[in-house]
Amino acid sequence: MYLTNKINLSIDRARRPLAKTHRSSEEIAKLLRRVVAPYRAYITTETSTNVDLGRIEVSAFFEPLPDTDTYAIELVLVTHPQTTSIKLRALVLNTFLFRVSQAIQHELIHAHQYRQRGWEGWSSRKQAPYNISHSAHYLSDPDEIDAHAHDVALELQRSRLDVSRLISARTITKDESLTLWGYYQTFPPHHGVINSLLKKTVSYLAYLPSTNRKTSK
Repeated sequence: MYLTNKINLSIDRARRPLAKTHRSSEEIAKLLRRVVAPYRAYITTETSTNVDLGRIEVSAFFEPLPDTDTYAIELVLVTHPQTTSIKLRALVLNTFLFRVSQAIQHELIHAHQYRQRGWEGWSSRKQAPYNISHSAHYLSDPDEIDAHAHDVALELQRSRLDVSRLISARTITKDESLTLWGYYQTFPPHHGVINSLLKKTVSYLAYLPSTNRKTSK
């Protein structure tokens, strides 16, 4: 997505205050609200027993604003009900900020899809936290294939994997691409949905800002 670098730079402004101490999910949300606002995004919090104690996950969805040609993106920070504070150490913070950026970009793709159709057929489809337990019906939707292919491209870029690794995509690990791993948990390797996802991923990799990638493991 053409906004990838801009979004990453905006979100990175929250890095230093987030890294300083233990914070509640509400405090984390407050620190992020200003940096995500330019993308018509706002942040809320909720709890779920599906999230491990001491972890924070990101869920997101968008909705068109009534009587306008624009939209709002909601990011939801999800923690376990018994988690009172979180220390975002370096590696955890890097992953968390990546997921925030990825979620915004995912929802911007959906907003573009529906705007192109005059918001026809819009329905609020909230992203699950990134333990990926989506249904085959959800993941096989053409709009979701498009947006999740961008997620995969971002993850491969972050893992410094070259596009050639997609020739043996089944060998890409959960740590290298959580989204792709989730698709392979849902569909057999040569399923049409997997093929469509990989083709879209290749297209997105061609347009994402370049990084130094490694071609083999």
